[in-house]
Amino acid sequence: MTVRRHPPGWACLLACVAIAATLAAGCGGSAGSASSDGNGTSEATTAPVRKTGPTRAALASVDGSAATGTARFLVRPQDTPVLQIEAEGLEPTHGASRYVIWIAGDRHDMVSEAAFPVGADGRLSRKIDNGESQSFVEDGTKTELLITKVGKIGSLDQSLSQSSDPWDPPQIGKPVLSGNFEGALVGSSPPHE
Repeated sequence: MTVRRHPPGWACLLACVAIAATLAAGCGGSAGSASSDGNGTSEATTAPVRKTGPTRAALASVDGSAATGTARFLVRPQDTPVLQIEAEGLEPTHGASRYVIWIAGDRHDMVSEAAFPVGADGRLSRKIDNGESQSFVEDGTKTELLITKVGKIGSLDQSLSQSSDPWDPPQIGKPVLSGNFEGALVGSSPPHE
């Protein structure tokens, strides 16, 4: 016959305390993490959740002109999102002058998307296929849309190709319209490393 021994009362108490401490500390898989701010409070963080709805920017005049516009991402199922630009009140372009579309974090962190002429009606209505620009907006590194006017597009192209830093163009032209993206895509994914 086997005699079953029960652990002393203090051993049971220690086991219960250890289990309670483990549960209080939060073991197991969690979607987020917590960090302490040093004041005894903690801040939970979770992976960003993509919201639904539009992602757009209202474009306002930078140069005091009457120009206005909008930019928005059109997200199409199983396809590259399209950046749609609508602007009016722009001065017409002549010769080699163009309006350049930029996605920017700041003046020294920007990328050109495209360049277009504007006719006598002063309107710009274009769709740009570029998934890379969407990723900048998603990770929150570049959320401003800027439209500039350059006198000679060839000079801009040359300065961009000779720049040692592709994100810091030496010249961008004259800023005309600017706006910050807001909505579902902004900050919906972690920044690229």
